Order: sequence, then C-alpha cells, then structure tokens
Amino acid sequence: MAQKIINFYANQLSVNVTLVLVFEPPLPSARSLVWKEIKFFPMFRSHAKATVTCDRSPRLAIGIEQTVEDTNVFPATWLEIKGDYTTVTGSEKQNYLGIGYFTPYDYGNYDYDYDIDPPDWDEDPGPSMCKCVNQCNSSIDFQLGLAHGEGMNQRFEPIILWKDIVPSCTVTFSPKLILLGYAIKNYKGNGPLFDKIESEPTWSQDISLLDDETSWNLVQDKTTGTMTVERADVI
Repeated sequence: MAQKIINFYANQLSVNVTLVLVFEPPLPSARSLVWKEIKFFPMFRSHAKATVTCDRSPRLAIGIEQTVEDTNVFPATWLEIKGDYTTVTGSEKQNYLGIGYFTPYDYGNYDYDYDIDPPDWDEDPGPSMCKCVNQCNSSIDFQLGLAHGEGMNQRFEPIILWKDIVPSCTVTFSPKLILLGYAIKNYKGNGPLFDKIESEPTWSQDISLLDDETSWNLVQDKTTGTMTVERADVI
C-alpha cells in the first residue's frame, strides 16, 4: 500500500528530547497508546533526522482481550472495519463486541438494532462514525488500531484503548485520525499508555490532509528552551 512519509529534523538542542507521537483520542473516555518515540540528542554541528511512515489510506480495526508486555499491547483477536455489521469474537467463543455500520449517517435519527439489516441511505448525512456495543455479560477493554498487510501477513497495530466498558454500553466515535506530537525533554516512557502532559501538543496534523511527503524541524528556543515543530521549506 502507498505510504505517506513524515521527516523530522533537529539540530542545536541543549538537552535530550523525545518526540512522542500518539493519535488523538476520539472521546474523553479513550486513552492514547504510544505510536512512535523519536529520540533526539544534542548535536551542535550536524542535523539529526528521523522518518516515520503511515499508510496513505489507513485501514481501521477493532481488537479485544488485550495483554500488555513491556511497551506493547497485544489483542487476543481483532477484526478490520469494512463497512458492515460484524462481531469480534473472544477466546471463549462468545460474542464480545458488536461493531456498527461504518458509513456516514445521523445516529440521532435512527435507533440501531443489531438484529436487522442496515438501512439504505439516500444521501450523506454527516461524518463517518463507528459504533461499538459490548454484547457480553462483563466489562471488557477494546482497542482501535491500524490494520496492515494481507492474508497471513496481516497485523494489528493498536493506537487507542478503551478500558472497562460495561455490558450493553455503546461507544460511538469518529474514526478521524489526528496525529499529535509531544516534544518532551529527558523523557522516560513507562509503557504503552501515554500519560498526557498538561501542556498542549507541540505538533498536530490530520493524517488525511498531509502531503505524500512532508518535512518538519524540531526547534528549541535559545532563550526559553521552549520546543516547537515548524514546517520545513524543503525536503
């Protein structure tokens, strides 16, 4: 699949800086998982460069029954969202999570019943939404993630986590992907969950609006030490 390339440059830093990349939680109840960590060190005579890539048209998926190991979250099972009604089935072969119709519509004007077929929409009523319903008898955790590859080479990359979703609870969210960057001095990560800092993100971009290749400079103010990320003029 075609990819988008994002280049980051840094020079003349006075301290170690980590650019932590996460996706913006679509709801306050969700938690971001660390997507990338880019470490820059003081280099006064040369530029440091780091490149990250993402799919030009990201494929979204839902995973359940996660286990946490070191800095990674692994779902027991996951399923790509492809625009229909479906159910993610857990290891106990019970129906755990129902995933709603992935087509733009107005949830406020339709009472969804997962035992009926989706309606025919004559017009586009609004932004795309995803609706997930906990269909088991206990609370569950689930993740929104990116699907990569095909067939036996498919893999799931979690980016957002919901915890303790109670039975029959519905989670409705927009799948819009906003990538946030936090430039943190002397960063010490403590696992896959990103502990949001009080300040605003240093960098924010809608993945769908990025050009196929962009470059950005990580700049430290010589007086205040404040970190900013600015668009580079050339690649």
